[in-house]
Amino acid sequence: VDVAVAEACSVVGSDRASLLVFDETRDELWTHRQSLGGGGGRASARGAGAGATEVRLSAAYGVAGWVARCGVADLVADAHADPRFQSDHDARIGVRTRSLVTVPVLDPGWGVE
Repeated sequence: VDVAVAEACSVVGSDRASLLVFDETRDELWTHRQSLGGGGGRASARGAGAGATEVRLSAAYGVAGWVARCGVADLVADAHADPRFQSDHDARIGVRTRSLVTVPVLDPGWGVE
């Protein structure tokens, strides 16, 4: 998982990437893995418990919540122009999101209980 998240960040030239797990019982998304890249440079992945701050988001809102509920990938060129985008999350973590590539990763054998 670490390598996949770091490579996803590197392949698209992203400053960061996250793997969010959908907890259906709580209707939440939480960070399983995060990767910080350099806009195309090497990225390093880290688990939410290994020095990274765990983030929990309601799956009822946002682009990631929409993707989790619908199971459909989405490309958002201008995050702040998309009505689903939750800019308060940017303020909490101190970044400005410009665009999003959001893809559901489906594994019927892996879920939150």
